[in-house]
Amino acid sequence: MCALTELLPGSAGLVRDNLENVMRHRGTMSWVGIAGLLWSAGKGFGAVTRAVNRALGAEYNIVRWKARNAEIETAADGSGTGQDS
Repeated sequence: MCALTELLPGSAGLVRDNLENVMRHRGTMSWVGIAGLLWSAGKGFGAVTRAVNRALGAEYNIVRWKARNAEIETAADGSGTGQDS
């Protein structure tokens, strides 16, 4: 923080305020971050699934919300199978 204050005089208060806000809201932000991680990872699994199905010529007839749930479950599960065991 001292190096930042030397480079940008007056920035110590701004940095301190931002750090205090992050520390105050870190629990909520963690859950938002986890939800965003699962959502984006699920989108990645969905894209790979669609690409593989298209490459193999397989038809993927499933209701979109069911497919989305499977993608998020696969991301949360981490196994890559998307199947309940």
